[in-house]
This record gives sequence, C-alpha cells and structure tokens, in this order.
Amino acid sequence: MLAHGGTRLLEIGTAHGLSALHMLCGIADWETGSIETIELDADVAAATQQRMDELGVPVRVHQGDAARVIADVLGGTFDTVFLDAQKSHYLQQLEALLARGLIGSGTLVLGDNVIDRSEECAPFLAWFVDNHVPHRVVPTECGLLVARL
Repeated sequence: MLAHGGTRLLEIGTAHGLSALHMLCGIADWETGSIETIELDADVAAATQQRMDELGVPVRVHQGDAARVIADVLGGTFDTVFLDAQKSHYLQQLEALLARGLIGSGTLVLGDNVIDRSEECAPFLAWFVDNHVPHRVVPTECGLLVARL
C-alpha cells in the first residue's frame, strides 16, 4: 500500500481479519487511512470487529452479503480493493463496485486464489483481458491477481 499510496481499502471476505491487518501495515497514516471489509458470517464479523476495536485500528467490518453491502451501505471511493471471498462472485462484485463508482481509474485491484481456484475465477480473469486492463497473476501458492484500473 505504501508503494501504491493508497489510503482507503475495501476487502471482500474478512474472515478473522488477518489480511486486513497485513494491509493496514501498508497505510502510512492511520489518521487518514482506513479499511472497510465485508464478512458474510455474522458471528465472525462481530468477533473480528471487536478484535479490531480492541487493537485500536481503523478497520470497519460490514456484516452481510457483499452484493447488498456494495449496493446499499458503502460510500465514497476506494483506491484499493482486495477480493478474497466467494471466487465465483469476483466478477459481479467488481462490476458492482465499478457501477456504483466506488472504484475507478487508478484503483488497485487484488484478487486472491486465481490459480488454485482458476475455474471459478475464469470469468473474472477474462474481464481484465477483454477490457484491456493491465494485470499480472503473481504465482503465489494460490495465485494473486494484481491490476490497476
């Protein structure tokens, strides 16, 4: 994030917040930077928000289906988005974020598990090719898509 200069990050697929905490380390100024993250499971979301509050870090956990949260809850714009939830929903989530103006030109897009879950991620990956968006797949254990819109 420091190299990217991002200050407002959206994560879809919170789980217990480990990725959010790693990404938070890349935000230079916590006073102006923040992470919003979406988690489907209510118990996990509540426990993770409590953990973030106890740590005193600028992470806000939204509980619910990502499509609903994107459509009805989120506002502003994000300079980075990290997709790490239901792989078959990556494309719909990306398109919904674009349609609402929550992301746009210059946004850094990261998508996890694009190698080990390649069949589910195929439409998402094809979108970048079809729209001539520069991207790379980093050959991590699971595969990480890195793109700039």
